Amino acid sequence: MARLMGKDVTVLTAGSSLLATYRRCAIEIERETYETTGALDTARTFAPGPYSWRVTFEAIKQSAAVFPVLLLAGGTAAFTCTEAATGKHYSGAIIFSAVSDDVASDPQLERVTAQGTGALSVT
Repeated sequence: MARLMGKDVTVLTAGSSLLATYRRCAIEIERETYETTGALDTARTFAPGPYSWRVTFEAIKQSAAVFPVLLLAGGTAAFTCTEAATGKHYSGAIIFSAVSDDVASDPQLERVTAQGTGALSVT
């Protein structure tokens, strides 16, 4: 599993309406593998399968409780993030999967987790 730390995160609704811009994101990328070992092979062999990705970021709490509403409604959004170490830009579509307000370092933040759907683009 690859874990990338980002610095600037923009989350958009399905249209062009901006939900918010946040800091501190983490993208986790994981790829499945399939065993391709033949009956007479002396060593096990594997082939790459599909990959999945998810993102976690910290957001400033909003009085309208935007993220819990999106989570309960099965909300989706477009996501972009710039990796802190390399400056690479990551983007893709996300489905909100968890919202938590237990960010110990700042009670004004909430942690938002989303599952990537489709390809994660890197530029």
